[in-house]
Amino acid sequence: MAEIRSVSMSSNGGFKYYRAFCLLLVAALLVMIALIKPVNVPFWQFTVSDILNLLIALLLTSLFIERATEVIIVTWRNRGKQAFVNEVMSFLSAVEKYRRRVKEDLVK
Repeated sequence: MAEIRSVSMSSNGGFKYYRAFCLLLVAALLVMIALIKPVNVPFWQFTVSDILNLLIALLLTSLFIERATEVIIVTWRNRGKQAFVNEVMSFLSAVEKYRRRVKEDLVK
């Protein structure tokens, strides 16, 4: 019979090295951040018209993407719908043929 043993991460020696590596990496990053001299970053001075132009471009892009997605989804649904309708119609015709056959057998 197979034995099931629980294995924890602390029993594995690799976990200690992984934890030490992560702590060392974080410490190195903190030291690097502390040593970097602060630099002023110049920002573009946006006007109201600049922001409106950006927002209008984003709005038009999102409307175009939404419409394209809608066209694709409607086309995809119609194709699936037609396949489903065809399958239901073939099933109904098979049921009708079976009913006629049973009716003929009952009449005989």
